[in-house]
Amino acid sequence: MSESTETLFAPYMSKALVNQTDMSILRDTGASIDLVSRNHINSEDLTDETVWIKQPLDKNLTCLPLAKIELQSPEFGKIVTKAAVLDAHLDNDIYLLGNRSAKLIGEQWKTSNSNVVVTREQNLKREARLAPL
Repeated sequence: MSESTETLFAPYMSKALVNQTDMSILRDTGASIDLVSRNHINSEDLTDETVWIKQPLDKNLTCLPLAKIELQSPEFGKIVTKAAVLDAHLDNDIYLLGNRSAKLIGEQWKTSNSNVVVTREQNLKREARLAPL
């Protein structure tokens, strides 16, 4: 990816482990399913399922295999999802995160924070920051 493209997409990029490999993650709110290059999966990750993909500027549909993917990050923990697998020659070292996995991450984040304990000292610091001047 060029430097100007990286700057353009920076607000939508993050880092995570994709099947134990550190990768850049690009959030795509227009994608219903995740996309990953065949270079970043093992053959045993394939699920024997396929999905038909249509891109906005192309009239043709493309049939892609699905693979089981484990995403892990300190920000959201670990989720297991599925991604459509692109041919290796299309690899740009970016995992495209679609709406389905983003929803799973949101649910995981809510669940993981539901049992968080706030100490009295943390609460006092937070109140001091929020107090009017």
